[in-house]
Amino acid sequence: MYRETNSKGNKSEEELLTEYSYKALHKLIKSGMWKMYCNREFQIDRVEWSDDLRRMVGYKDKSDFPDLLESWSDLLHPEDHARVINGIDPVLRDVTGNTIFDEEYRLNTRNQGYRWFRATGDVSRREDGTPLCFFGIFIDITEQKEHDRLELARDEALEKANGALTAMNVLHETIGSGAWSNTFNEEGKSVAVEWSDAFRALLGFKNEEDFPNQQDFFFSRVHPDDIRKLSDDYEKALYDTSGKIVYDTEFRAQVKSGEYRWFRTTGRMTRKANEKSGTFYGMLMDIDEKKKTDAELLWRDTLADIMTRNLDSVYVILDKHNRNSVYVSPSIEHVFGIKKETVQPLLAIQKIEQKGSDDFSIEEVVNLLPGQSQVKEC
Repeated sequence: MYRETNSKGNKSEEELLTEYSYKALHKLIKSGMWKMYCNREFQIDRVEWSDDLRRMVGYKDKSDFPDLLESWSDLLHPEDHARVINGIDPVLRDVTGNTIFDEEYRLNTRNQGYRWFRATGDVSRREDGTPLCFFGIFIDITEQKEHDRLELARDEALEKANGALTAMNVLHETIGSGAWSNTFNEEGKSVAVEWSDAFRALLGFKNEEDFPNQQDFFFSRVHPDDIRKLSDDYEKALYDTSGKIVYDTEFRAQVKSGEYRWFRTTGRMTRKANEKSGTFYGMLMDIDEKKKTDAELLWRDTLADIMTRNLDSVYVILDKHNRNSVYVSPSIEHVFGIKKETVQPLLAIQKIEQKGSDDFSIEEVVNLLPGQSQVKEC
């Protein structure tokens, strides 16, 4: 409540102490003070701006920032002006004192362009409830606003990243693949390897306990015949700064049961500005069935090609398991009278095994004369 001064118009010791306390507080929190004196019609008659407030917006004293409402209001950002000005009157008219002025807005400072400020104020009133002085503090919150903006941007980025991660996990689940990553520091050294549980599952493992996040643990399971190519392809993609080389290679790895299966791994290095640190992201797919199917199809295509190009050659295709004929070329049938139905048609014949097939072998007999046989590899 407003306190009258003494009869001589001088401030009392209590008022001086209170004023000093306010000034000390403003100094500590780096704020500026303002006062707006009002008449009984709820209108602002006079304004006082502290020099601290003036300095915060780039001015010195009353000469360049006079005690006028317009000195402050004319600097308000157009998007904030109406909201802030309209927020004053309800505070002045609320005789209960429950309405507090607390606004954040931008001011066009003298040398730094628009900066964010927060102003909070209250009203001292006459005994009839009309406003006597509307006073408050003024704080520069630009750095806080920037921090909040960065926090918001970070949260939005994390939300997008989580969304992307969810989509990536769905993709991995759909195509039956597992994700992996390898993070490198500014010296280009690996500092963190991470195998997803889906990656581990492809190799027959469950979690980090039985398949730890260690690069060597994975490479120790790669087939000895494939480790060199796998490592060479990985290093080419890892040290490629052009971003043109994509890691894509096929290899065999020993799963938990002990058997070797075929896998395909693909990935790409994402780099930061220094081109050394960054993360290598990749995925692993089980292609064992595809490999076996491709080998079988290739083998059958080879058989068809041989039989088509060599209809007059002397060929016998035998079942490996019982040595019975699967195919007898016309020449064999013509010379020996041997047909496909003949059990074990050749007694002396050299096998020519086809790697990767458990079904067939091709054998060619050449220079056949009565009572003779000679075998040549295909």
